[in-house]
Amino acid sequence: MNQFTLNQFLLSLVLLSLPSLSSISLPIPNGTQLVGTSLLYEDATLRVWNFTLPPGESTSLHTHMHDYTFVAIKPSQLEVYEENGERLFDFRAEGVLKFEVEGDFLVPVGVELPFDVPRTHRAVNIGEEEYWEMLWEDKTTGIKEEKRVEL
Repeated sequence: MNQFTLNQFLLSLVLLSLPSLSSISLPIPNGTQLVGTSLLYEDATLRVWNFTLPPGESTSLHTHMHDYTFVAIKPSQLEVYEENGERLFDFRAEGVLKFEVEGDFLVPVGVELPFDVPRTHRAVNIGEEEYWEMLWEDKTTGIKEEKRVEL
């Protein structure tokens, strides 16, 4: 386990030990993609999200800019949709999953999925229970957005 992954794991343990994650939420900076329900922690290299999705509910369409890892605390069956609304596949979101940004796609690390996952997508909880995960983004990786400079 590399140092960054160990730090992510330890931070998740600390956050999970808190009495109520629902009461914690940092302000979300402008331009930040909403890849979770609430932002729990952020520094120059790491962003940690709490994410819940009730049965039958959908995430917003969002784009992943950084490599990320999530721990499914309450697993469920999720259906993944492309930006144009086309259904790609469904899968059991459980355990620990890591994705790396490569161009317009997210490449799963250590697991195979039936289709490529586009960076821009949405997910629907098609399971019978609420889905809950902790997600952390490695801000040192992924797509670096260029800032436009007006001359």
